[in-house]
Amino acid sequence: MANNERSRLMLAGTLQGMPIMQQIESFEPPTIEKEMKSVRGGRFAPDKIMTGLKEMEASITINGVGGVLLKELGVLEGGTVMLDVREAGKTTGGDTTSTYHSIGGRLISVKEKTLKMGELPQTDIKLAVFRYQRTDDGLPVVNINLNTQVIDLGCGDIMSDIRRAVLMV
Repeated sequence: MANNERSRLMLAGTLQGMPIMQQIESFEPPTIEKEMKSVRGGRFAPDKIMTGLKEMEASITINGVGGVLLKELGVLEGGTVMLDVREAGKTTGGDTTSTYHSIGGRLISVKEKTLKMGELPQTDIKLAVFRYQRTDDGLPVVNINLNTQVIDLGCGDIMSDIRRAVLMV
């Protein structure tokens, strides 16, 4: 398989089940960062081991948000916000590519950009992510669910044995 550069040509998605294709200005998927601790234990040189994942956040900027969508975001404290974003494009080799992000999170903030005459109204929405799934061209890349403790960073669920050991199957 040739290593082709990708270009993003279209974004589409839904927020709380409402289509937002023509309104997505930008989208920032969750950053997956491991929590690492230094261990030495009588060794000459220390090492690092993973002790968990850092908190994940995602954000999206939407143009022209209307009252209906804002009302849908008025979830109760601790309520769930569902966000799906799909991107498609082409490689330099001419192949069509697609990436699908599916996010479940809790609303952190809804912020309107500064209002200026002659400019589109924009709203920034930030989520504390508890579920994130990503597929690239149909291949599962990430599957994280903090509620069920399924943590698959691309090479299988690293928590399956741990859940079984505490009878959380």
